[in-house]
Amino acid sequence: MTEELQIYDTQADGPDGQTHVMLDLETMGTGPDAAVVSIGAITFDPTGHKQKTRAQFYEALHLETVVAGGGVMDPRTVLWWLRQGEQARKAITDPAYKFVGVKHALHDFSIYMQHLSRIGGRDNVFVWGNGSDFDNVILGRMFKRHGLNIPWLYRNNRCFRTLKAIGHSLGVEQPERKGTHHNALDDALHQAVWAENIFACINALKTGQEGQGDI
Repeated sequence: MTEELQIYDTQADGPDGQTHVMLDLETMGTGPDAAVVSIGAITFDPTGHKQKTRAQFYEALHLETVVAGGGVMDPRTVLWWLRQGEQARKAITDPAYKFVGVKHALHDFSIYMQHLSRIGGRDNVFVWGNGSDFDNVILGRMFKRHGLNIPWLYRNNRCFRTLKAIGHSLGVEQPERKGTHHNALDDALHQAVWAENIFACINALKTGQEGQGDI
């Protein structure tokens, strides 16, 4: 595993042994087989409480190995990357950063998911991506292209984009962004905090309704 891969045993699980993971990919395309340049993932608590300690994953991939393994590059996305901030671009191009081959990254991510499954079992690990057709689909297809099992259950896919829409209807604003925009781990953390804020609002409304029912 890389030095960036950090796994913590405490407070990685939520209610009933459930573990919720926010996944973010940085890619060189937008299709289902888009070439992935970095993977970020981090746990969050859907009870609405912000976790003080999170199980997190981050690895940057050698683009050559990704493309050799069937990853597809889209010229429009490459041009989009050229317009992004220096820190975001450095994280996927600068030799000073540590990069791993695609199979290495998939192996490490499987270990990360296995660790999260130790508490409540594989059935209780839910993976959230920003769009029902993006992060989860792209990473899942990358596992399949390399003959590997997807390390989470299909029925446990969750869509953060849908949750954001619900949060917007409830007046939950996007939290202040920290870290580097378009860094996979920083974006995953940003989305995890945002999800916790939305769930906190939903849980508060639910508690209020239950209280009214007791009157």
